[in-house]
Amino acid sequence: MKKNMVKTSLMIAVFCFSMAISIPGQANAGWLASYYKTNPMTADQLKASYGEPVNVIKMDDGAEKMIFGPKDPEIGYTYFLTRNGRVIDRGTTDDTGSKKASGIKNNPEPRGLMADYYNANPLTVDELKARWGNPVSNHDYDNGIKKLTFGPKDPEIGYTYFLIKDGMVVDKNITGSN
Repeated sequence: MKKNMVKTSLMIAVFCFSMAISIPGQANAGWLASYYKTNPMTADQLKASYGEPVNVIKMDDGAEKMIFGPKDPEIGYTYFLTRNGRVIDRGTTDDTGSKKASGIKNNPEPRGLMADYYNANPLTVDELKARWGNPVSNHDYDNGIKKLTFGPKDPEIGYTYFLIKDGMVVDKNITGSN
């Protein structure tokens, strides 16, 4: 029973994260907009939590896109949309708006929710390939991590990739390119 709750919670978290996709040029309200309506946050409170943004972009509709440094270079940068000093939405982007992001960074490390999941629920590379088929690309890193990228199940979300170490899946995420 507890394992099913963990799996359900994990799937909900993955779905919610997957829905946080940026739309450049406009401050369209996303699924987190309703959260910030019921849980207001000011831009000052945001900066107190995240520090100073790496860039602030004025949007066409009067909102500002505040982009903060990446927590995970494979995913990108976290941004918040603000209007009149209030946070109205949140998402991720691979571009700071000031220069093009450099793409894949060297030596990723497993961390976060999915790393914890695969630590508790081991999955071999053979089992992974039995479920997902053959990867569309792979990359070996200096730290012994291998990244296997699988074709997009949903082109709106992107490619799914798994980090492998010693023949075992250690992390999973999504990326915009293979």
